[in-house]
Amino acid sequence: MLRTVSKGLLHGEWLMKRLLALVVAAGLFVISVIGVTLVLKANTPTTSYVDYIPVSGTTVTEELLGPNINPNTMVVMGSSELDPNYCMNAFTCPKNLYYNAGYNFNTMLVGAGYHQSLWHAVVAGAIGNDIVENGNGKLVFIVSEDWFSGTSNGARLSSYLSDELVEECMSNPNLSDETKDELRTRLNEELGSDNDVQLELATDPVSKAVATLKSVVEEPKRAYDNWALLSPHASDESSDASSSTLDYQSIDWGSVILNATQVAAEKSSSNSYGFSDFNWSKYFTNPNLANSETKLTRNNTSEYEDMALMLKICNELGIQTMVVMLPENGRWRDYTGYPVSERQNFYESIRTICSDNDVALADFSDYEYDMYFLSDTAHPGWKGWACMNQVIAAFQAGWVTERTVGQYVSALANTDLPYYVPVASIVLGDDGSRHISGRFENTSELDESDIELTFNLYDSNGTIVGQTTVNKDSISAGGVWVFDEALDVDQSTADKVAWCELATATGSWETWGDTSTTSSTSESTTSTQ
Repeated sequence: MLRTVSKGLLHGEWLMKRLLALVVAAGLFVISVIGVTLVLKANTPTTSYVDYIPVSGTTVTEELLGPNINPNTMVVMGSSELDPNYCMNAFTCPKNLYYNAGYNFNTMLVGAGYHQSLWHAVVAGAIGNDIVENGNGKLVFIVSEDWFSGTSNGARLSSYLSDELVEECMSNPNLSDETKDELRTRLNEELGSDNDVQLELATDPVSKAVATLKSVVEEPKRAYDNWALLSPHASDESSDASSSTLDYQSIDWGSVILNATQVAAEKSSSNSYGFSDFNWSKYFTNPNLANSETKLTRNNTSEYEDMALMLKICNELGIQTMVVMLPENGRWRDYTGYPVSERQNFYESIRTICSDNDVALADFSDYEYDMYFLSDTAHPGWKGWACMNQVIAAFQAGWVTERTVGQYVSALANTDLPYYVPVASIVLGDDGSRHISGRFENTSELDESDIELTFNLYDSNGTIVGQTTVNKDSISAGGVWVFDEALDVDQSTADKVAWCELATATGSWETWGDTSTTSSTSESTTSTQ
């Protein structure tokens, strides 16, 4: 009996030792994994990879993008126009035009082909706080007309939407439960039930616990993936754009656009549609393409709803958003029979969504028949990127707001005038008085003199309360006049002024009026509204 008990005790001790060894081994393993994870994170560059090329797909997370967002960075979201093959080869690509040229401004390009509104909505929800708290508070959203044809995007969405990104978005405390529910519903509709993202979308306690455990287990892999992605570019890492000596606001846009037009003409000599020679020979020489799009429509209702949801998320997080609407290639679409009425319906739908959500719209639809704006049917070419970047720079500088960006783009498109006044704003001086501040650009090849600009002054209800005038003796060809003048009205009237509109412009050219170059109170100063 004693012998039997002794064996039992020995066996129990053996089991305890084994169990203790397993616990110690497991503990050492966990400590090793945590240590490796921390080492990988500590040795992962934070400001390199996303400063050089666009990021897209499942690599996009708040953990990757957040540390790279600062006041000198404009987050630009889009789709295939951001693919390196379409974008990075052009000298007017945002990366090449700003950051790589040494200017104190950079763009974070987020997106690739088939990355549409729903994916961007999740990204905005995940990184929105970084944009507002650490960045410039602004975001540029380039919408592509091709998104709005066809139906479901679920299969593609599941291949480039990570569960980590969804978790980061859904855990954002600044997003309302209503908006999260709306986003959750749309993701469930597109992705179905057989997807890792579903755990992040679930609301029951068990699924939430499983999702949390899964996230913890996968953390080392994410740390390794980020390290593997970023470390090859560590030697490329440079100082932040804020330390650059070149001021992006001094870019000579007239020269940039002229140069871009010349390059486009040289590289598009094989056709009459402005397509690059490469794109033309590879995709568009088939004669069967004539009248092949007579039934083409942009009536994907869910995509319009997803775009509205994306803008709703930006508004909830306090992001100032500018939508960029690219034009169709009018010459080509006429050839393929895509109806003008359908094209106009699409443009108007985008305008309505932007208006309903109170966001700025850079509407380039007037460029439908511009020979070199696009390099094919949908992607901006050398000139297109130059024009888009001019507006992005104006948005970054605060020269345009949701009220003024449309007039700014229209002014850029108007080649009949020897000048344009892209923006003028009502600002508060240090003494509390209201001033009118703006820019006048002489786009002609001649010196101009005796310049007088008269602006209508409006209160917050849109009622004209007076006029004010600014004058300049002369301005050289291609010159820029930056003005900041007190209002020509009494104090009681000045106190009511909220925004202004250019009424007439006179000079050594001929008088020209009714420009409708509307501007609101500058967002770079204290609002008067």
